[in-house]
Amino acid sequence: TLMAGLVVLLLMVRIERALDSLMSNAQSIGRGSYAEPVAVSGVAEVAELERSLEQMRQALTTTTISRDYLDDVLNGIRDAVLVMTTDGSVRTANAAAVGLFGIPEQELIGVAFGDLIAPEHLATFNLERLKAEPGETVIRTRRGQTIPVSVHISFLGNGPEGGSRGTIVVLRDITERKR
Repeated sequence: TLMAGLVVLLLMVRIERALDSLMSNAQSIGRGSYAEPVAVSGVAEVAELERSLEQMRQALTTTTISRDYLDDVLNGIRDAVLVMTTDGSVRTANAAAVGLFGIPEQELIGVAFGDLIAPEHLATFNLERLKAEPGETVIRTRRGQTIPVSVHISFLGNGPEGGSRGTIVVLRDITERKR
């Protein structure tokens, strides 16, 4: 009985390790990391789950754009790009936006677009007009510098419930054109 109990314990430990590895792989895929293949444990009891998860990972690599790829695309754009939530706050910003405002991306996240406008220009700032057609405004950097910018706003596609998923705001330093 003791020997049988030891064998069962070893099998349970082996299966538990395989399941832990499988859960780790699933979490990695859930975070958008598809580069690493699913580790094969050699445990027959979880082999079918490992194969299914690997097939899902392979399908996702061919049908989705990775977060790293999207970050590379956004950061390759010379204009400042802010991806805004439906409530008008920054969801993500590219490197050019970080440079323009002088604010790290993590600090830009959650900031309302109107809060980035130079206070003395808020009275003339009209977000609804900018949503309808490109325009201009003046932003204030972290160091207090004001910079006139052109503003182009595009709407993201509809979400699963049919409503907008937010907007993309592209800002270009107007003073750069004049140099």
